[in-house]
Amino acid sequence: MNRFFSRIALLGVAALCVCPAIAWGWGSEGHETIGMLAERQIAGTRAAAEVRKLLRFGETLAVVSTWADRVKRGGFDAESDDFILRNPAHPSYHYTDIPFQVADYRAGMVGARPSDLVHLYERCIAILRGRSDAKSNPTAITPRVALLLVAHFAGDIEQPFHVGGGYIAEVEGAPRFVDPRGRPRGSYRSDIGANALMIGAGNLHYYWDILAVQRAMVRRSGAPGARAYADWIAANIKPQAAWDAKGDASSWPAQWAGSVLPLAREARAGLQLGPRVEVPNPSPPPIYRSEWTVALPPDYERRAIDAVDLQLARGGYRLARLLQDIWPEAR
Repeated sequence: MNRFFSRIALLGVAALCVCPAIAWGWGSEGHETIGMLAERQIAGTRAAAEVRKLLRFGETLAVVSTWADRVKRGGFDAESDDFILRNPAHPSYHYTDIPFQVADYRAGMVGARPSDLVHLYERCIAILRGRSDAKSNPTAITPRVALLLVAHFAGDIEQPFHVGGGYIAEVEGAPRFVDPRGRPRGSYRSDIGANALMIGAGNLHYYWDILAVQRAMVRRSGAPGARAYADWIAANIKPQAAWDAKGDASSWPAQWAGSVLPLAREARAGLQLGPRVEVPNPSPPPIYRSEWTVALPPDYERRAIDAVDLQLARGGYRLARLLQDIWPEAR
């Protein structure tokens, strides 16, 4: 555990700036791995051909899987500038904060929002199916941008802290995770997707986004890098029947969000929370936010790495299945 804290300290204070508004959701390597896995699975299908029509020369699903994170830093061409202008809330598209204690996602519950990950995922599916209009797509997301977002959301929705939010209250004088449903507002505080759970110079959200993925890559393929890791996953992790959602694809994002909630619970199980402190918020408002230091239970890193393998494998499989549902083979 001391080695872990030494590694995370080397990341510097930049890790402190990670919060839901700018959280990267697996980092570029994790998203690229999912894109590569999906490309393998749709190769030679109509879905692959339709994807190719929407992508530019040199682009792949792996390449564009990071577009939605890159635009958080600002526009870099006419397309990204237009997206940012029409979608000022786009940083909030990457996550939802429903309590990790719940069984499944429901619109209107604590932490769910009209601009959250599930709702925007559903909107993009409708756009790619040609079933959107000005009312259902008020921010004028184009089919091409919808594909770029879908390629990214496939990873975000498999990251446990992008779905299951943690809420903390003082219980018998000590901080504890609580279920906010039925509690008075103001009696609990959000861990903002584990961004407020501090370990060394970084936080637990950053650990899952970046460090756990890089550690998994090194352990499975010998070095960081999406290509070799995707090769390892494809060879060693086979799709499971439980990965398939039921019903129409418009309902799949909500089902997928529900399926990651057990991991959101497990990723917080056994954490030892230190006293709450108020610190300047890197993305105000509000001006200050609550943070807690945490101590990780034994064997946490190994369990996180094992979970990353499965989540990225599942993300690639589900992205491929979704694209094939949107563009099925001719009958």
